[in-house]
Amino acid sequence: MKWKKIEALPKESPKKGGLRAKPQVWENILILDIYTDKVWEARYCIDIDTGEHGYRREGENWKPGKLITCIGGDPMDSYRYYGSNYVDLRDLKFDSEEEEKEVSRALGEKRSCDWCDKVDYTEMQYDREKRWKKERRKRKKKRELMDQVPELPEELREWIHGKATDEEYAFFDKETGTFGCTCCGAKVKDKKMKRLTDGGKVRHNDKVKCPKCGKTLVAKKRTKRMQKKEGMYLINELNEEASVIRYVDAVIEHEYGKREVSLDETIRIIAYKIGVNPRRKYTVELFYEDSWGDFTTGNTSGRKARKGYLYPGDFRGALENTAYEDGIRVLGQLAAAGKRLNYNSALIGIGKFINYEKILEYLHKGRFERLLEETVDQTDWWVGYAGVLNLNGGVPLVTLEMAFGIQDKQKINRIREENGGEGMVLWMRYSEEHKKKIPKETMDYLLDNEIQPKDIPMDMKERMSPQQIQNYIEKQRAAGYQKLTPKEVLEQWADYLSMTRQQDKDMEDEMVYRPRDLKLRHDQAVNEQNQRRIVQEMGRNKEFREEEAKKMREKYPQAEEILKDIRERYEYANEEYTILVPKDLVEIIEDGQALHHCAGATERYFDRIESRETYICFLRRAETPKIPFYTIEVEPSGTIRQHRSYLDEEPGIELIRGFLKEWQKVLKKRLTEEDKRLAKVSKVKREENISELREKNNTRVLKGLAEDFMESPIFEEAV
Repeated sequence: MKWKKIEALPKESPKKGGLRAKPQVWENILILDIYTDKVWEARYCIDIDTGEHGYRREGENWKPGKLITCIGGDPMDSYRYYGSNYVDLRDLKFDSEEEEKEVSRALGEKRSCDWCDKVDYTEMQYDREKRWKKERRKRKKKRELMDQVPELPEELREWIHGKATDEEYAFFDKETGTFGCTCCGAKVKDKKMKRLTDGGKVRHNDKVKCPKCGKTLVAKKRTKRMQKKEGMYLINELNEEASVIRYVDAVIEHEYGKREVSLDETIRIIAYKIGVNPRRKYTVELFYEDSWGDFTTGNTSGRKARKGYLYPGDFRGALENTAYEDGIRVLGQLAAAGKRLNYNSALIGIGKFINYEKILEYLHKGRFERLLEETVDQTDWWVGYAGVLNLNGGVPLVTLEMAFGIQDKQKINRIREENGGEGMVLWMRYSEEHKKKIPKETMDYLLDNEIQPKDIPMDMKERMSPQQIQNYIEKQRAAGYQKLTPKEVLEQWADYLSMTRQQDKDMEDEMVYRPRDLKLRHDQAVNEQNQRRIVQEMGRNKEFREEEAKKMREKYPQAEEILKDIRERYEYANEEYTILVPKDLVEIIEDGQALHHCAGATERYFDRIESRETYICFLRRAETPKIPFYTIEVEPSGTIRQHRSYLDEEPGIELIRGFLKEWQKVLKKRLTEEDKRLAKVSKVKREENISELREKNNTRVLKGLAEDFMESPIFEEAV
């Protein structure tokens, strides 16, 4: 488009007021000068042959854009909605019918004789072709980039077999009466194959030696095939502008007389050299293998990078000046040492956090094997790093003590010696903070039962040692909680202490905080709590309520602000029902009191609100919005974990579930990106909780959760 020459063409003012256009045709270009009450606003032009179009307003440069944009309308709103509140092309008038016909003739025979339709159609065709050309160029560049990825090394099959398998096999064939060696393929008669231990007749899983190749084998008389799946990563430099990190799924199969290793490269991470192409939008781009074997940016086949081995090499040339440059040294060390990790997660951490690669190097060199693996496993794209080690807020780390948050080197050495993980780090911090020794027997007990320091009631952290807590839990299990796990007994104890604090009991009294019969005292506390709530419900006064609200705010300082933040998005009503968000935490307690269920009776719901794992909402009848009806526990996505009415009954549940599905669809449109991020974290925590319940075979709770569960449409669509 000859913009400067177009701009130099003279203007002709309209004879009438309002929003007016004065047309002229120069060469093959239709030009419209736009006026408002005879004051020039803009010049629009469109190439009649190609459809290229743009405009310039007073004091601005030329820019590509539609005529509707030029006159202040929205390009997403068609001019055809005539009579609406939107600005459309029909609002643009000419001084005469002849000028309008001139515009129509200039645009030629398109879909109709209407000049608005012709402008719209010509612009649309040009924009569509422009988008397709851009997309074709983009796809061509991606194909050219993928073509530069080298073939997998020939020795890769043998390399991954050596890393992933410790054994070779001798499979027995009944028809021939022979063993087939998976190392050399030799076929050995049953009588000639002897046990290594005593030379006797070979049984299933006995160790034997192949007479031909001399390799030690495991005899398989009842198994026809052994298969193992493994992952591996390769790092290659492609060109001066980019490198690639490749994830490959390997399947290793052993059968009678043979061994096969099949490889399937499923993910490619392109790491672009920073600063080489300033116009490039991303420093990292992911490509996934689709069902046709091509690599595209869309993960249509649900590919996922898993734990595996990193193929050794010189990573400096490949990773230098990329987002992963800081990891060059530690990745080389981990690859050389043959560490099996989720290197995709490790790369995410290296790219996101300033001290991440230093922590990996500390753990590797310090031989913290389990902690190294767990640290990497606690890293992903959505959450970032969710582990317990200290990344120090972006400030460079100096010592291992800073990373562990532990000053006593003997405690750090103990973690190494016992190959402890994140759980042991937390307990060593607890030991240092509270000056409580933790014997190995007690440490094993706490870790085996997945008890963390945060699970210990605050009242007990100073009064009792971890060993005393262990002994008390086991005593109560034997007395009244035989069917509960140690962690569940601890939760009962914490619930009891929470209730006694609310009931103003003397928490210094050992008979109060460490009762001989916990189950009896817990049940008594529940009854007393219910009685107090009923009294408060019937004769509540404002001063008492405000005092309770103040206590709750001090304990959960963020919760009410969180509820306030979600109120506008989460509240909804139709003719029959309404969803309300509590104004303060006392309302949740009141709702639980009125309906006689556990919401508000235990503090875990308030903890979840404080951490934004779940929220509490009220479902009421539209005609009586102040009368409690249902209490809802909902995740940030709108996924409903629980819904409970009076005494955990569920009146009119089918109608209620229908309304909740309607609410979920409305909420889906209101969710923010932060809500969706929180939803992913909440989903992970929910699945972890369910896994724990399954491991404990807690069928009663699992059944209740399954009956109540209503997943948000954002996850249903994702599936």
